Amino acid sequence: MNTIFPLKHCILFCLFLISQFVYAQLDDFNFSVSTTDESCAGNGSISMTVTGTTSGASISYILFLYPDTDTPIAQTSADTFSNLGGGSYLVQAIQTLGEL
Repeated sequence: MNTIFPLKHCILFCLFLISQFVYAQLDDFNFSVSTTDESCAGNGSISMTVTGTTSGASISYILFLYPDTDTPIAQTSADTFSNLGGGSYLVQAIQTLGEL
């Protein structure tokens, strides 16, 4: 009796199940920002709000100063970027679940 054959199928099935969890899609979420213009040099801020995230997921924010949208100037998991000077900014929100 060859017991390796059923074991091979079990391993393939387990790998298939794992691959389904790795490529799971997270829920879409709503993202909004509000700004506070600077009244003195470097005291402007951008506040972010998200709703509808996947349960247990975390949100991180990445800040870019236009026109350079390739190199971030700040990153946070808090909901505010502070001490900003005048300018045009891009905020990117990223939802992650677990260590992936």
